Amino acid sequence: MMVSRYGDEALLDEREGWVRTVIAKALEEEYASRGSSERLRFNRPAQGLCALIHLWRRRHPVDPHEDRAVPDKREREDPS
Repeated sequence: MMVSRYGDEALLDEREGWVRTVIAKALEEEYASRGSSERLRFNRPAQGLCALIHLWRRRHPVDPHEDRAVPDKREREDPS
């Protein structure tokens, strides 16, 4: 996740295949809560999903004005 989120473009260009391999392995794992409540727990499938989202977002930038999940009020109103 660190490379997909914080790595510079040169590092991501060079290591994207490796990053995708690590993400795929993390997504294949089943999450089982391990350790006591005093220790930090790692959910590798969740980390893999976050890394995939960061990678996708960097490789497919979105103009926030063009890609809205919910249309604004003017677009929802029926003109008829």
